Amino acid sequence: MPAKITAKQPGRSWAWRVGPVTMDHVVRPRQGGCQIAVEIHAPAPLEAALAVSYGPLVSALVGNLARVAERAS
Repeated sequence: MPAKITAKQPGRSWAWRVGPVTMDHVVRPRQGGCQIAVEIHAPAPLEAALAVSYGPLVSALVGNLARVAERAS
């Protein structure tokens, strides 16, 4: 399925759209580091399904990224 980047703010966020789904990937500075978030926007039933299925996957991937970054610093 084709995806399209719909917005970007260098070093802070980017958004992409696949069909009826938009995902915003955001990096927010926090004291001592940053917070990474993926915000999913879709029609309600689809958004709920993605939150249950894709949400845990993203959480695991971001947690792994944080561990790798911590070891590298």
